[in-house]
Order: sequence, then C-alpha cells, then structure tokens
Amino acid sequence: MTTDPSPGGKFRVVARQGDDWWGIRVRELDWVFSQATCLEEVAETARDAIAAYYDVSASEVGEIVIDKVIAADSL
Repeated sequence: MTTDPSPGGKFRVVARQGDDWWGIRVRELDWVFSQATCLEEVAETARDAIAAYYDVSASEVGEIVIDKVIAADSL
C-alpha cells in the first residue's frame, strides 16, 4: 500500500485528448481525475482537483508536471 504524497509534493499528470476535452489523471493519486477544455488548462485544472482531494487551497498544492500527453490521433 502506497501513501499519498503531501499536498505540497510533486504530482505527475497524464493528459489524454478526447473529442472536445482533455482527460486528466494524477499518477500519484489513483482516484483523482478531471478534465480540461484545452492542453494549456491541464496543469491548473489538475491543481484544482488535487486541492479538492486534500481539502486545501490550490495555492498549497506543489509542482504539477505534465509527464505524458496522449493525442487523439494516437488512440
């Protein structure tokens, strides 16, 4: 069993392009998912989802790294 990182830790995000949105998954937090309307919004949206998970302000969330992008044409 793994322990969740602290909210101020580093979080790696996978962004998968859909038809009209980007699906977001946070690697370190198995049950944290979200979506954004464009790739440029992925990090901010992930930060908000992580903040909601921990019940903290988005400003308390650490570094967000988009470490994998899956384009729609690669599916």
